[in-house]
Amino acid sequence: MKIATGFLKNRSLILPKKNSLRPTSAKVRAQVFDICQHYVEDASFLDLCAGCGAMGIEAISRGAKKSTFVEKNSATAAILRTNIQKLGIEKQCSLLTTDAVQAISLLARKGEPFSFVYIDPPYEQQELLTSLIKAVDTLLPLENEARVVVEARKGIALPTSFSRLSLLSQRSSGDTNLFVFVYKDVIFESL
Repeated sequence: MKIATGFLKNRSLILPKKNSLRPTSAKVRAQVFDICQHYVEDASFLDLCAGCGAMGIEAISRGAKKSTFVEKNSATAAILRTNIQKLGIEKQCSLLTTDAVQAISLLARKGEPFSFVYIDPPYEQQELLTSLIKAVDTLLPLENEARVVVEARKGIALPTSFSRLSLLSQRSSGDTNLFVFVYKDVIFESL
C-alpha cells in the first residue's frame, strides 16, 4: 500500500501479514480527501481503529499538522509505529494502543479539539461503530466545522443527525459507504 499524494507520495506502508486487517483502499482514501480537502490543511486529525495508519499518514502527507492514531491490537499498533518511524513523521504523530471508546474518553479529558475525525471499525462490528459515533458526538472536543467521516459496510444506515453532528453527505464506493458529518458549535454560531 502506498501513500497517494502529498510530500509522502508513493511511500509504502507496511501491512500486517494476517488478512484480518481491512486497510482503507486507495480509492476510498482519495474520495475522503477529495470530499474534505479544505479541512485537511493544518488539521488535528484523529484516526480511530487506525490499523496500519493509512488515513492518518495520508492526512499528514496532505498537510495536517498532527495525527492521533488509536489502534487496540498491539501487533498492528507496532506495525503502525514502524510506519510512522520509517516515514520520519514521529513529531507529528501520537499513538494510543487501547480500545477506541476508551481512547475518546482519554482524549476528551485532555481537552485538545480535533478538526477531522475518521471512524473505521471492522465492518462486522456494527455496535462498535454506533458506540464510536456517539462517543465522538457527546465527549470529544471538536473545532467548529470539524469533519467526522465514517467508513462502514455498504447497506449500513446511520441517523442524519446526533446531538452535535449533522450529516453533510453520503457516498458509496464498492462495498463501502462513507458518511461525512459536520460539527457546528452552536455557541460559536450564535456570536
